[in-house]
Amino acid sequence: MKQASGIAESRISGKVAREALLDAYRLEKEAGELLLLSDEAKDKVSRYLSTKNLKHLDAIGVDNNKIRLQLINRATVKYNIALLKKRLNKKVLKEIINKKCEIIDFEKFVQIMKSRGISPGLLSECLKVTESVDNKRVNELFESGHIELKHLEGAYTLEESITKKIKEL
Repeated sequence: MKQASGIAESRISGKVAREALLDAYRLEKEAGELLLLSDEAKDKVSRYLSTKNLKHLDAIGVDNNKIRLQLINRATVKYNIALLKKRLNKKVLKEIINKKCEIIDFEKFVQIMKSRGISPGLLSECLKVTESVDNKRVNELFESGHIELKHLEGAYTLEESITKKIKEL
């Protein structure tokens, strides 16, 4: 008797699970459509703010709560590592450049490590090195005078993005 009821329960659970899956799919689809509509409305407000040179717009909501859409400007600094390497000394470069080394052919790497007296050039065939600049450290060294403005001029680009945020005040 227990076995039969267990089968019935799994069928019910499967049915409930399928219904829940369909509900989740429907809700995600509706949420996606609502988010698109919300983005369109935010874009309209953003265009208005741009024409008036404003950074935010307030409105009174249905529940008499104050709502604000705010434009937040964000700038990302992208450095030209090759140019920085030409302009900065090795000590400063070691402090601001993060290196990530990835072994792209592990078997070959093991073979090289087992053998002795192989040139570093052969070892580098197995490695992929990526470099990135530590923006925080650049700022610290700039403020302390270890990096000068002339070193950074032309060695970076600014990528600006605007985020539209709605909040209740």
